Amino acid sequence: MRLSGLTLCAGAWAGGRNLAQSNITVGVRPEAWRIEKDSEHGLPVQVTVVEELGSDAYVYGTCGVEGTPSNVIIRVSGRDHVQKGETVFVTTDPRHVHVFDTDTGERLSD
Repeated sequence: MRLSGLTLCAGAWAGGRNLAQSNITVGVRPEAWRIEKDSEHGLPVQVTVVEELGSDAYVYGTCGVEGTPSNVIIRVSGRDHVQKGETVFVTTDPRHVHVFDTDTGERLSD
């Protein structure tokens, strides 16, 4: 499976199932996202809110790329200067991606 430059190997979590006709939900914890400088290596997120909490900040945004989560929350350092209205590009390590069967809620990934 491929999500905007991030390739996920379904074999590791499909458990022998044929997922071609399945609906899956993909989740990434806010602290697992990384902001990329290069737009070619990340998922574009339009920033809607920046919640500054001292040493950390939570960036809330939306992504319009088909097959990706529409709402994205990213935890960044409070020293990062992300602004509302800005587009940031994020990526994560594939090990930090959580995959669920949308119909049953069953977790498919380790």
